[in-house]
This record gives sequence, C-alpha cells and structure tokens, in this order.
Amino acid sequence: MSQNAIGGGAVSAAPSRFLFTRAEAIRTALAALVLIGLGVAAYALHHTPGRGAQTSFSLLVGAALGIVFERGRFCFFCIFRDWIEHKNSAGMFSVLAALATG
Repeated sequence: MSQNAIGGGAVSAAPSRFLFTRAEAIRTALAALVLIGLGVAAYALHHTPGRGAQTSFSLLVGAALGIVFERGRFCFFCIFRDWIEHKNSAGMFSVLAALATG
C-alpha cells in the first residue's frame, strides 16, 4: 500500500473493478434513455406534415437549454430557496431580468 499524495490515506495498488457504483450506473442509463427518447421524439416530429421540423427543433433546443439551466442552478426553486434561507437576492434579480426580457 502506498500513501495518497493529496489526502494522505492509504491507497490500494489494485485498480477498482467497476467504474461506477450501481446507483451511478442506473442514473447514467436513465439519462441515456431520456436522451435517446428525445432524439426519437424529435425524429418522429420532424416527419409530421406542417410544422414538424420547427417543432422538432424546438424540442431539441428546449431540452438542451433545460439541461444547461439546471446544471447552472438557474432554477426557480433553488433561487427562491437561496433568497429565503440565505438572504441571497442575486438569483432573484436574474429571474426578474429574464421575465422582463421575455
């Protein structure tokens, strides 16, 4: 066993057998299924007569923006919770600016 340079703890020389824990593997598989489902839905919408291509594009852009906003913590629940619990109103101003812009 060797010492870990950062944490100072003992580290086994043998590599881990699995990359993910079971919960992480399930979460990753579900995320992949959702992305595949979005792709299939966009493909099916694209071939509908009328405004299918525009609807398909809107679905993909909306999903991408939703993922980006969620990962960037631009969600109303988090912003309101920070405002109420931590008295941090910076996020509230960004929500008000987005609503005013819309």
